Amino acid sequence: MSHLSSLTTLASAAAGGGAPKQVSFTENLEFLLVGFVIVMVTLSALWLLCEAVGVFFKWQAARAEARARAASPATAAAAPARADSPVAIPVPVIAAAVAALVDQPHRVVEIKPASIAWSMEGRRQLLSSHKLPR
Repeated sequence: MSHLSSLTTLASAAAGGGAPKQVSFTENLEFLLVGFVIVMVTLSALWLLCEAVGVFFKWQAARAEARARAASPATAAAAPARADSPVAIPVPVIAAAVAALVDQPHRVVEIKPASIAWSMEGRRQLLSSHKLPR
């Protein structure tokens, strides 16, 4: 029995045409499996569409980066980050930031990450402020 005839039988029964014909287990199973396949195909198509959009954006970003490198190879090579530097920011960028903030003559002697002692103290104060009274 096809799905269309099952629906027609149910529609005629609802309109007052008598009791509907009993649907067998295999017909119900077939109906469920067709619905499951449709849902899975739709979800797979949406997943593929999302992946395609992601690949497109990665390709666009790589293309723009390649154009930027090709446009100014001298500036990219002029300010590399030192390999032994603890921070990922290039030294000339840090020196320029210091020059913008300090009005007096200066010299950058050492660059090292901030101590974690301040963050640990802040966490200690925050956690101690949340103690419940006994």
